[in-house]
Amino acid sequence: MVQKKKVGRPAGRTKDKLLSVRISTRMQSLLAAAAWKNKRSLSREVEARLDDTLGRYQKGRAALPLRVKRLLDAIVVAVRMIEHATERTWQDQYVSGHLVRMIGSIIAEYALPGKSTIPPKVLKEATRHIAGDAYPTHLGEELAKGVIAWFRATPEPQGYPEWPAEFWKIERDLRPRLGRKR
Repeated sequence: MVQKKKVGRPAGRTKDKLLSVRISTRMQSLLAAAAWKNKRSLSREVEARLDDTLGRYQKGRAALPLRVKRLLDAIVVAVRMIEHATERTWQDQYVSGHLVRMIGSIIAEYALPGKSTIPPKVLKEATRHIAGDAYPTHLGEELAKGVIAWFRATPEPQGYPEWPAEFWKIERDLRPRLGRKR
C-alpha cells in the first residue's frame, strides 16, 4: 500500500507569526513579480525584503556602528548621483573611475583631522605579509584582494538566510553582465 505524502509544515518547524498590512494593488503586483522571479512565496518575498531593509547593516550577526552606516548611505547617494549624471551604471569604466574619486573626496571631507600615522598593528602585520614593507602603503589594495577572493570563493548557498550567503550574493550581483542594463 502506497503511503500518502504528509501535508503541512515540516516536523519541528513552528508556526510563523501573521502580520496583516494593507498595500496598493501596484505594490502587490510588484512584490508578486519579484516573488516569482526569486522563486519564493509572496510571504517569503516580503520577509526577505524586510530582512534586507531592517537587517542590511547587521549581516554576520554584528550590528554596524552608526559611523559606518552613514558612510554606506553616503556611498549610495554618490552612486545614485553619478549614475544619474552620466546615464550609465557605476560599473562603466569612465563612471567607476570618477566614483572612486567621488567616494575618496567624501571620506577625506569627513575623516578625523591630524597627521596620518601607520598603526602598530599594520606594521606588525607587514612583517608577516607577502607584500612586506609595501604592505603599510598599499593596505587598502591588499585588503581589497582578500575581500574579492572571499567573495569569489564563497560557494552558491543551498539555503538562504545564513550570512555567508551574503558574500555569494555580493559576488553574483557585482559581476558585470554585458548587455544588461542595471
